[in-house]
Amino acid sequence: MRSLTRGPAPACLADYRPGHHRWDHVSSADKKRIWRELDRMQQGRCAYCERDLESGKRHIEHFRARSMAPELTFAWENLFGSCQSQGSCGHYKDAEGKPYEPEDLIKPDAEDPEHFLVFDFHGGVSPRHGLPDAEHRRARETIRVLNLDGGVRAARRSLLQQYAALMDDILRHGFPEPEVDLLLDEVLRQSEDGPFPTAVRQVLRGE
Repeated sequence: MRSLTRGPAPACLADYRPGHHRWDHVSSADKKRIWRELDRMQQGRCAYCERDLESGKRHIEHFRARSMAPELTFAWENLFGSCQSQGSCGHYKDAEGKPYEPEDLIKPDAEDPEHFLVFDFHGGVSPRHGLPDAEHRRARETIRVLNLDGGVRAARRSLLQQYAALMDDILRHGFPEPEVDLLLDEVLRQSEDGPFPTAVRQVLRGE
């Protein structure tokens, strides 16, 4: 989970009004327009777990569920792109994650998740050490409701082990420290094109 910068709302959302339309009234063409802006904001990754989002294996997620806040059904600031996993993220939040208060969840376009969350080499995620009690509770609740330390942990661990092996190989060559730093920067730049880039950066940089 990382900080996201939300762009302007897709113009098509203005064509739909709560109370007059349902979410399933949104046309396929308009959903493609919404996805275009979500992909721009999220760089093709799940807003919550940072898996790569494949076409057909993703859904438009309502941060405040339609059942809880129907007035926000077509509100741009309430929409994120989520993976299709039933074991985490959007689907899990509004099924297994209940009950929860939306205000307790970290909203990645409104605050920096890295202020709250830290990843470890084993693929786990936990509240960052030293948070005030209220922020620690929000971090813990976000992890619980989205199940960010559940099944997705194994996928993160596998990827982190690959990157750790790559860095070990670089270090074995005995390059000078400035060159190692440059190589690490390049590894991290390349990691931005794949899943879980925040976890990769935090672990490799020791953040």
